[in-house]
Amino acid sequence: MEHVKTWALEDLSTKWRAWKNELKNKYYDEDKTPEQMFEHVKDPRVNKDQFLFIAAHWLTTEAKTEENNGIPPSRADVYIRTRTRTRKDGNVVNDKATEFVQCMKGIIIETSEDSITQETSWKDDVFSKVVGPEKRSGRVRCSGIKSSLSNKSGPSSSQPTQQNQEVQGLKTEVQNLRCALKVVLNVLQRQFPDESEEMLNTITRVVNGEVLQYMFGSMSIQF
Repeated sequence: MEHVKTWALEDLSTKWRAWKNELKNKYYDEDKTPEQMFEHVKDPRVNKDQFLFIAAHWLTTEAKTEENNGIPPSRADVYIRTRTRTRKDGNVVNDKATEFVQCMKGIIIETSEDSITQETSWKDDVFSKVVGPEKRSGRVRCSGIKSSLSNKSGPSSSQPTQQNQEVQGLKTEVQNLRCALKVVLNVLQRQFPDESEEMLNTITRVVNGEVLQYMFGSMSIQF
């Protein structure tokens, strides 16, 4: 279920990015204000407030630089921009966001990390240091296309974990079968007391071998 959720969020992110690019290709004009650009928008699907916000970002020096260089902003940059451009006076929307923005700016100045920095891992970036780490296998905040924790923090551990659980389950099942086999052998010994111990041991080995072959096939499992 978590994989489905992650896929849905990534797909939504892809469509949202494509939609913004479509709007920019149709309506962006660097010589016009966001309000003037919106006057030409006739598509009823376009939300005015969202368009004005996006168009304002298109006009920024940072956005133009990113487009020319092909380098995306860091998560801290995205957070600072989206929280400081929500009002005309440039004030941040709430006290908590203000605190986060100030902390991020302080760390950026100290570490010389700016918008041209593209982290290979988000586990220890400026955003994580201030806001906190991401939830496992969840959507990565302030990120763009196909951005989930599993594909930005190194190899995913979900698959090995699932395999380990399956192997452990098989081990438990085999152990239960062996216990059941001992019960059956005890019954056979009581029912056929004259049968030799060697014969019973042979039956045990045969049944054990068939169980393991059925459960694991050609798998190599360390017990």
